[in-house]
Amino acid sequence: MLNRDFSEKLKLIRNVIFYDKPLILSEEYISVEKRLGTQLPKPLKDFYMIFSEESDFLKCMYDIAAPEEIVADNGILVFVKENQNVCGYGIELQSQKLVYLDESNNIKEAMEQSLDDFLLYLLALQCTEYLPSVGILEAEHINTLERFMERITISKEDGAVYYIIDKAIGVRAGNEIYVCMRNDDDLEEFENNSGLMLDWL
Repeated sequence: MLNRDFSEKLKLIRNVIFYDKPLILSEEYISVEKRLGTQLPKPLKDFYMIFSEESDFLKCMYDIAAPEEIVADNGILVFVKENQNVCGYGIELQSQKLVYLDESNNIKEAMEQSLDDFLLYLLALQCTEYLPSVGILEAEHINTLERFMERITISKEDGAVYYIIDKAIGVRAGNEIYVCMRNDDDLEEFENNSGLMLDWL
């Protein structure tokens, strides 16, 4: 696992996705905190500082709230909705725990995953829809994959996120791993170097 702080990991992922676009740190979270009368958890602040300007990316799979769309509902900071609006994710303000929500923002269950890992996982899932070159690998090949991609999450199972410098984001979801890149040439090069055969989407 890469020994980097969370904001640096966010920047690594952003560089894969928007490699030719300069990063301008946003401070929109400040107006969110004033509006809601509460401070955002630091990982969420870091997330919005780096990604709040990328509206198309935030909406391409899960509906990640833009800063002005974040709401506080019954003590829960709601910042993600599934695209069909049947469930969502938020942070219980009192406990600062990540929670899984129903369509009415009632807590269905508390989550064990850290907010840091969840945000990295969410970004990686967005990449499966946003980046143009994606291949799927069965999770049984995880040990081979980990020789070529570095894990940047604490999680080793569902939700694990992987990284190749400036080229690829990988994410494990269930029994599959998605390897996402900016172009087909890089994906083909990864196949050749690793000896792994991907099911291209």
